[in-house]
Amino acid sequence: MLSKQEIASLNFTRRHFEFIACTLGEIEDNESRESVLADTCIRLRDTHPRFDEKRFRARVNEVHLQCWKD
Repeated sequence: MLSKQEIASLNFTRRHFEFIACTLGEIEDNESRESVLADTCIRLRDTHPRFDEKRFRARVNEVHLQCWKD
C-alpha cells in the first residue's frame, strides 16, 4: 500500500478521477462496489486538496446506472 506522502505525490488530474469513477461504477454487486468505493475515497482524499467525495460518489453511481440499466 502507498503511504500518504506517496499518494499525494501522484498528481492526479480530473481524467484520473474520471477513470477511477468509471471503473468503480462498472462493479455490478452493490455491496462490493460500496466497499471498494469507501476505501478508494479514503485514499483519494490525500491526492488533491479539492477532491470532492460527494461529486466523485455521484459520478460512480451515474456510471453504474448507465452500465446496468435494463
